[in-house]
Amino acid sequence: MWWYLLIGVFIIFLILAVIYGLGSIIRNFCYDIGIFKIYKVSRPAISIGNLTIGGTGKTPMAIYLTEMAKERGFKPGIVSRGYGRNSSGQVVVHDGTSILSNARESGDEPFLMAKRLQSVPVIVDADRVRGCEKIINEFDVDLLILDDAFQHRRIHRDMDIVLINASENSSAYFILPWGRLREMPWGLKRADKIIITKGRSESLTPALKRHMKDEYFANTHFQLMKYIEGGYEQIDIPNEPLFAFCGIAHPQLFYKSLTDQGIILGGTLSFKDHEPYGENAVDKIIQKSQEKRNQSLITTEKDSVKLPDSIYNTYTIYVLTMKLSVEDPFIDEIFSVKG
Repeated sequence: MWWYLLIGVFIIFLILAVIYGLGSIIRNFCYDIGIFKIYKVSRPAISIGNLTIGGTGKTPMAIYLTEMAKERGFKPGIVSRGYGRNSSGQVVVHDGTSILSNARESGDEPFLMAKRLQSVPVIVDADRVRGCEKIINEFDVDLLILDDAFQHRRIHRDMDIVLINASENSSAYFILPWGRLREMPWGLKRADKIIITKGRSESLTPALKRHMKDEYFANTHFQLMKYIEGGYEQIDIPNEPLFAFCGIAHPQLFYKSLTDQGIILGGTLSFKDHEPYGENAVDKIIQKSQEKRNQSLITTEKDSVKLPDSIYNTYTIYVLTMKLSVEDPFIDEIFSVKG
């Protein structure tokens, strides 16, 4: 009997993947030939995106490129859709002076970018054109960083950067929902630059490699931080075991990063990507950590911004931060968009 159920699920996923794939092809074709209008805003725009859902390092890369833009004299602003937020419409996350929202209203990734960058305007809006016009007119930015925008073709970009996670299994490169692809691999032809993260390009599938050009490699830098009242401070690796939890696309990569840093794991707990950490999730963290007799927790920076005060008041909290960087020639080419 279970064979019939398995075959039925297989057929349903296959049909959904075909429908999704055809929809993606038709949509891109309509943009390519001008049926769907592409809007050009009055400031240069750099898009950071990917082909698969989650786990490529878009947020650390957006933070890094924004920092590099500031060093080169730009006044950048970030526009994001705000995936996973519990609000709608347009939300100003940061006005360039202070944070005006929280992680639930803005989405975890835009909030993290606002918190890390401190002086950069950040807006979330499903209508990216409207979001760009808002950030240009009200905050006088001269460069737009479009977060997770490779498939959002309605707005013109002067540079399309695509990140590819080299640690993805080959099964990820099937179209949604069968795999993790947001569009067909030949969509990479639209990319101006490709950045390989979490590995080397030798592990990528031939279906991707044949469409790749101008590829660069991201260097990854980890720092262990410990929460103290009012913020985090960098510390050495503790001798005690830490209970690790996260709600990201590739939890096993996070746990491996911890052990690679010499951190002793006293148990792990994984949630779905963009987990909001409501009451049920918090209860589960408490239960599982107590089973392992751990009073010290470690998570990702993206997860940490969503944790309630009750966790911080009860446990010692550690965060493993991840920063990306790319070689200088790449950065110089990216910021040739000025003027």
